[in-house]
Amino acid sequence: ADASCNPNNRSLHVLCHKQLYGQVEILSVDDTPMNHLVIERILKRTGYKMTSCLNGVLALKLLEDRGYLPDMVLLDVMMPYMTGHEVCQKIRERYPTSTLPIIMISAKSNQENILEGFSSGCLDYVTKPFSRHELLARINAHLRQKDLFQQQQEEATASSSSQNEGGLQASKNSNDASSARPLLPEHMRASTADGPMVDTIPMATVMIADVVNYELLSSVMAAEDLFHTLNELFEAVDVISERHGLLRVEHEGDYVMLVGRMQGHAEKCVQAGLDMLEAVRSIRSTIASARRLGLAVGVQSGPVYTCSNIKTSTEEERASSSSEKTSDKGDNKVR
Repeated sequence: ADASCNPNNRSLHVLCHKQLYGQVEILSVDDTPMNHLVIERILKRTGYKMTSCLNGVLALKLLEDRGYLPDMVLLDVMMPYMTGHEVCQKIRERYPTSTLPIIMISAKSNQENILEGFSSGCLDYVTKPFSRHELLARINAHLRQKDLFQQQQEEATASSSSQNEGGLQASKNSNDASSARPLLPEHMRASTADGPMVDTIPMATVMIADVVNYELLSSVMAAEDLFHTLNELFEAVDVISERHGLLRVEHEGDYVMLVGRMQGHAEKCVQAGLDMLEAVRSIRSTIASARRLGLAVGVQSGPVYTCSNIKTSTEEERASSSSEKTSDKGDNKVR
């Protein structure tokens, strides 16, 4: 199992900079000082604090010596003493992705290096030269995902405490493995009086694809053009996900979530993400008004919980149709 998903990892309880000081801190690890200056200029405009290290050894020492974590790490790949992949693996031995997300930044853009980055434990991979808007979009998307995960953990802990008299048993469970387990969305919990039937998939990969600059696109594109562009994009996403054996579990507006559990699911998700980015480039080249279209893709592997008694959308539609037909036989009122 991936070390980043170890539920017994006590480092899950280390607070991050934002939790202590109310400001996001980004740790930049790069052996080129000029790159730190570029990233610092980008981050300062958003109010983020940047801390820099010139190599991976210094970065690991910083994480070890401080009593708190940065909110995210931007990690260069080619560095002296330790490569970015080695640094990422060391961090993942102690801190899971949900606690400390890592975005790798590298001039190496071939598929082998990107796959190696994800295999070592990074959450995202950005190639140099990068645009300010792309980097910020990826950072913000992963910070939102991290905040949501922490919020779900807090809600689950509070709910568990309230349901146990005295809170003693809930505290014990929280100190064990429960705080690191994947959490189900609210609509998938307590779906029946007895609660949902929960199955565990020991290892799967979840991929999220999110349209970049959606608000900007909606302000500069005609509604018809925007609808056509997004429709073409997500049709391509459906074709790509089917080709790689991925299951679409959620799709809302400019966002889609896919799950892979077949053999080689992590590599399949990464390759699907690369294919989706190529589809975006194709759309930009054929639709003039969509030249600012972008797609942020993130993947994460680990155990997944599923509810076996949740009706699929098809089952719900059939049930609804059956209910309407029964009602039609009883009266002829117009609804």
